[in-house]
Amino acid sequence: MAKSSNIISKLCTLLTSEFRNQKGYLEEPQENMSIPIINDGVSYLSYSYDKTIKGKTKDILPFLAKNKDVHSMCDYILFCQEKKRLFILLIELKKGNNEVMTQLKAGKCFAQFIISTLNRVEKLNIKPEIRLISIRNNNIVRKGASHCKDVEYDKDYFHTFHGKNFFIKEFLH
Repeated sequence: MAKSSNIISKLCTLLTSEFRNQKGYLEEPQENMSIPIINDGVSYLSYSYDKTIKGKTKDILPFLAKNKDVHSMCDYILFCQEKKRLFILLIELKKGNNEVMTQLKAGKCFAQFIISTLNRVEKLNIKPEIRLISIRNNNIVRKGASHCKDVEYDKDYFHTFHGKNFFIKEFLH
């Protein structure tokens, strides 16, 4: 495993900054959703592989055919490091109860590819812990409690977010 302080910096040099989310919050403008990211000292990188970047439509997977579900992708991929452990938080924001697993599973495949590439290029053996997270507009707390309830995952490490702020540390277990 790489030295703990180097995993995030190595990912930073591996991935283009074009898709890096440096806003400090998760958002879905079409659904009027915005959730602040609270890092509590956790080192992290946030990426959004949305098809529309800075007002321009991008083909984020130009080497794949334009078949149904092939170009699906979760809204955010957060690479988080706590001590020597790397976590990957895959996040899909939705209004209502629309299906999220297609995008989250695509994000998981993509994140695994990124880590495989990092391991190959840097001659590492990083084995991240991957979490799937759904954030639904109707589960965002508008007023009151700042921390979300205890995060519990199902057998597939899936969790539906209920809260006001996205406290990264609460998802790292």
